[in-house]
Amino acid sequence: GEHLYQKNCAFRHAADGIGRNWIGSFLEPNATDLTSVQFDAKDNIKPAAIIHEGIDETSMPAWKNVLSAPDTDAVTTYIVRVFAHTADLQAQRR
Repeated sequence: GEHLYQKNCAFRHAADGIGRNWIGSFLEPNATDLTSVQFDAKDNIKPAAIIHEGIDETSMPAWKNVLSAPDTDAVTTYIVRVFAHTADLQAQRR
């Protein structure tokens, strides 16, 4: 998952997930800071669906024709494991 994230997602969300890299700064709306999002089913934030379908009226494209289902699952697992943990730590500090 990490390799796929770095290859396909880091140009927009940055290697560390904050979305404040050179390309991300030009996107409107800006790329999502993945370290500030708590991926939680109760909030209806489902990263696999977002990766698969994209988000209308944003710079987040659908990857369903690019990534296979196992690749989407691998990227999702990586994002949730690495960046949701960061969001949880930030929430605990508040």
